[in-house]
Amino acid sequence: MKRVVALLLMSTFSLMFLAISQESGSKPVKTSNLRLTQIAGLELFNLKNCGGCHTLASAAEGELKPVPNKRDDDWFQSHVVENSEIVLKQEKKKRRRRKVLAAEIAAITDFLFESSAEEKKQITDLPENVRAGAYLGYQNNCLGCHTIAGNGKEIGPALTNVADNHTEKEWHVKHLKNPKEFEPESTMPAFGERLSDEQIGKIVDYLLTLKK
Repeated sequence: MKRVVALLLMSTFSLMFLAISQESGSKPVKTSNLRLTQIAGLELFNLKNCGGCHTLASAAEGELKPVPNKRDDDWFQSHVVENSEIVLKQEKKKRRRRKVLAAEIAAITDFLFESSAEEKKQITDLPENVRAGAYLGYQNNCLGCHTIAGNGKEIGPALTNVADNHTEKEWHVKHLKNPKEFEPESTMPAFGERLSDEQIGKIVDYLLTLKK
């Protein structure tokens, strides 16, 4: 009898533990359906303090107004230039500043005006480190060589499902720090020379969400 009671108690505790684990556990984060520009667009919206005047909600929230329609490219660019500073990269030459500004506007436009309501919710619900990693990836021009969700250049391998091929965080960290360690002929920059371990870690957190 005592043995039966003990088994019943063990079963009960096991079921309770499983229920608690399922309730507290989070679903795996996947972003392979999202363009890098979409995620970077939300980060730029925040970093450029667009939220000081606008809300992403459909209705006004106090003094915060919903984002207006884009109208046209010239109006939107003028609005961004007049109301915020460039934050993506700091460049001294005017030509390079114009290029950085264009990259900022492209990302903000992709998030605000070319993303569906479902995609916007998916992006805003992403963990902070993943969004930050995506922003760092955009800031360091990953799309200059790679494609993500069909967006970017096809110089290097596509990254849309890169986490299916390499699941270990350590592999990605080492690869970003010194690509030639894995491929001597690689033309990919050694990001260990320009980024901190924390920054590389955030980029990897993002890369690990690129999976089927």
